[in-house]
Amino acid sequence: PIYCVWLFQVGQQSLNYNLRCEIQMMRIASKMPFSARSVLLVLVVSLVAAVSVTVSAVHAADDIQEPDRGWRVLKVDEGQKSQRRVITKILRSRVFEADQEKMFQNYFYGYELSRWSLPEERARLSGFRVQLSRDLTAARSGPPHDKLNEIVLVFMSKLCKDDAAKGSFHPAARVNAMMMLGELNDKEMVSSTDRPVPLPEAVPIMLEAIVDSKQLDAVKIAALTGLVRHAALNGISNATQRGKVSAAMLKLATTKSKPGRSDDGHAWMRSMACEVLGNLGSAGGNNEISTALCNVVGENTSPFFLRTMAAQSLGKLKYSPGFDPAPAALALGHLIADACAVEDEAKTFLRRRVKARLVAASVGLAVLPAKPGAKPSPEDLKRTVAAMLKLFDDTKLDEQDLFAQIKGLVPTLPKLAKPVAKRVTEDTPEDLPEDLPEDTPEDLPVDEPKDIPDDLPEDLPE
Repeated sequence: PIYCVWLFQVGQQSLNYNLRCEIQMMRIASKMPFSARSVLLVLVVSLVAAVSVTVSAVHAADDIQEPDRGWRVLKVDEGQKSQRRVITKILRSRVFEADQEKMFQNYFYGYELSRWSLPEERARLSGFRVQLSRDLTAARSGPPHDKLNEIVLVFMSKLCKDDAAKGSFHPAARVNAMMMLGELNDKEMVSSTDRPVPLPEAVPIMLEAIVDSKQLDAVKIAALTGLVRHAALNGISNATQRGKVSAAMLKLATTKSKPGRSDDGHAWMRSMACEVLGNLGSAGGNNEISTALCNVVGENTSPFFLRTMAAQSLGKLKYSPGFDPAPAALALGHLIADACAVEDEAKTFLRRRVKARLVAASVGLAVLPAKPGAKPSPEDLKRTVAAMLKLFDDTKLDEQDLFAQIKGLVPTLPKLAKPVAKRVTEDTPEDLPEDLPEDTPEDLPVDEPKDIPDDLPEDLPE
């Protein structure tokens, strides 16, 4: 239910797309024999009914109540729409001519971005994000690109928040605003061999949303999505910023439940936090990150999608010399044994599901350093998992024979009697860094750029 706003938007987009398909099908049908038309009509009616039921179900599942005064809507200056051709020319030329910068700001603040708040535009929000990304890619670099980044950063940082005094924007607008923040780049990808450089100023805003107890979970997930991207592209290079992100993700990853949030929904957020930690690549000064991920891998009551993400994240960490690989090997061994036990109990072996879990364990094991005398031995465990995965290459084995042979290798796993390393509790984490982010991080960007003109629409977010 906490993600119904996304489903609602997808449902609306699907409905619009299917209606366009129906129009095209009707044009084709006009040239068909009557019998073929009848069959096509039945298919069209079934399609409309299916989409209508889906959208209705999404509405029924939406537990986000509209405020008494309605969702907040900004004023849109339709007169700015005619400037679109000039805006495109500015972006492609990558320079501002005389007096163009002010017109540039007025267009985006007064028209292009203000439309994100309109009820009739909610189904097009993902398209608005795509259009903004195209504008930024067209600009590539230079003053227009940097100015547009600044405008979007300021506007979206306000759009995604709840304002008790002025009212709340619709959740769909807030979610898409946060997703847009995570997609901003300091350097654009202009060729297939380029790697974009994410905009570092967006990180504090995303982090603030994640630690804000009043923020919508859907917006937090959008922020987590942005942090996953930033970390994967090495976009969190500032040491202080990395420390705050690591601390926040470590706290989320080790918190096993959250009041008012479904268990599966919270596990999903925990898995995203684990992914961020893996993308950052640090095991922690005292190996606190690798220890936390080991604990998540070993949680036999948690969903496998969370445990496998933690296992893959272990495989992305850079371990220091002298690191003890035994706790990680132990947790990964438990993951493999539990995956086989669950399949055995369910009696419904799915080849892809089992292979995905074994591959995740293999990724986690791949980078574990060898240590003589470590129990269980990472090297022995690697050989066992490799033997299990090799069985999938035998096309002559049917599902039952394949699983029987995989299960037969489970007793050869290193001894798993030793308990998993001390787990971090959700209430009082003992080995977390002391500089956990506050609700309002100190390094948030300035609220407004100093050169915003005075004649912008008055109803912009303060």
